[in-house]
Amino acid sequence: MREPEQVKAAIRAEIRAARRRMSEDEVRERSRAVIARLAGMEEFRAAAAVACYIAMPGEVRTESLVAICRAAGKRVAAPAFREDAGGYELAWLDPGARIVPGPGKAPEPAAPQWLGAIAPDIVVTPLLAFDPAGNRLGHGGGHYDRLFSETPAGRAFRVGLAFDFQMRPELPARPHDVMLNAVVTESALRRMAPAARGGGRNETG
Repeated sequence: MREPEQVKAAIRAEIRAARRRMSEDEVRERSRAVIARLAGMEEFRAAAAVACYIAMPGEVRTESLVAICRAAGKRVAAPAFREDAGGYELAWLDPGARIVPGPGKAPEPAAPQWLGAIAPDIVVTPLLAFDPAGNRLGHGGGHYDRLFSETPAGRAFRVGLAFDFQMRPELPARPHDVMLNAVVTESALRRMAPAARGGGRNETG
């Protein structure tokens, strides 16, 4: 039997290869379906402040999500690396803000205005893989686990964005891993049981 880290490494390699096979047009088309489903969520419609990642190649695109938020009068934030804290925190993403590559080339606001004690209503996260229980597999840096466990962002409703092929039946999980409340793909909204590692409820309408 393979060790959990070996399983994670194999899944990361599979997903990265699958994402590289997608054309940019396919990424954008699938992303539009994901964002449309997210925008219909009750939690999103009720949110006054939404934290949202700025997409890297192969990830669900989020430009249209930011536009939807602005049109609805919602404030938007994005993760940025905070040197003095040694980790990621949320910063306001105001209209016209300059975006630059951060650590690991992840795009982020060039001049972060930190949220501080303010918690957004929703945090929208990228991922490499997820399972029906709400476990999330990222790139391995643990940045979102720390964001959720060490900052006010942990009080937010946590939504992962992914493509259908990124779901796996089960992912290795550690006790301190922070689980998602929901995952949205192009074909389904999957809500997870809030205090369990199994039994997610799917909404495919």
